[in-house]
Amino acid sequence: MGTREATIEATLRRRRTIEACAIAARSLGLLATLAFVAGLLPGSGPRHAPAMFVGCLIAIAVMTTANILAVIAFRHPARRSYHRLSAWQVLLDTTAVTAAAVLGELSGNGTVSPALAVPIVVSALRHQLRGALAVWLLTSLAYGCVTFRMHPSELLPLISMNLLIALITGAQSSAYARQLTTLEEVRGELEHRASHDDLTGLPNRARLADHAERHDDAALAVLVLDLNGFKKINDAWGHAAGDELLRRVAERLTSHLRAPDLAGRLGGDEFLVLMPGTDAADLDAITDRLRETIAAPITLECGTAEVGVSIGAAVRPAGERTSLATLTAAADAAMYEQKRLRKALL
Repeated sequence: MGTREATIEATLRRRRTIEACAIAARSLGLLATLAFVAGLLPGSGPRHAPAMFVGCLIAIAVMTTANILAVIAFRHPARRSYHRLSAWQVLLDTTAVTAAAVLGELSGNGTVSPALAVPIVVSALRHQLRGALAVWLLTSLAYGCVTFRMHPSELLPLISMNLLIALITGAQSSAYARQLTTLEEVRGELEHRASHDDLTGLPNRARLADHAERHDDAALAVLVLDLNGFKKINDAWGHAAGDELLRRVAERLTSHLRAPDLAGRLGGDEFLVLMPGTDAADLDAITDRLRETIAAPITLECGTAEVGVSIGAAVRPAGERTSLATLTAAADAAMYEQKRLRKALL
């Protein structure tokens, strides 16, 4: 599994875990609220504290709606709507808990107010520091506006404690998200280095082999390219100029390939090109175009250079199982035969 696939899978697992925990927590809240409404808890029931009873009915409806959204998000964590569903859940949870705390104060039951920290922590988990602070502000304003005249001395400690909770949980969640992002970037860089040539940035043998496996049943043309005159430039102008020349050739090579084609560097001044879906009838035009492209003058920092290229080709028809190693060996032999004929003509 590649870095991108592993990252996506980890994100989906995290989202499902969040939704499963949310469903479980709300379900417990729903059971407790239903027990209160049914009169199964001390001081509960429809005849005691009517405002609290009505608030419980509203809370039941809100938590049920939030759980439905959580189930949808759990089943489809990869949808683009996931973040929107998550935000709605935070809003519904905040509404339910804040309403319960306010109604509890109005009915003389102040034990519900500590629950205001719950949506703050949940929002930090879902939306990091910004989400935690937004929920803290919303709960503080709603709860404070109603209860300020009733318990002014208790309001400031409660709001301050919730702010501290928002800062701690939100900062930790944001730091964790940044750490994951950094790890993903490092993993991506390491994976790229493991599958690409450091000098030219082209895929290496392992990456080329993987690409060939993905087109195992399709027709496949393999080209082996070796530069003519590279050693002369490398010896005369130095290795830095030779490295720059190889990078320019790599850029030209990749710019003249189709979307499914892949060019890589085998080592030295030798390159390999994989062309899925290409048959022998197309090779002459393709190799002529590549020769013309690479033979054009190349401007380097130390001057203008010109190199030629010898190209050997091998083709596997669709449906055959010829390995990449076999095709590469055949193309390599054809390339050296072309070099031999070229030297004979000079």
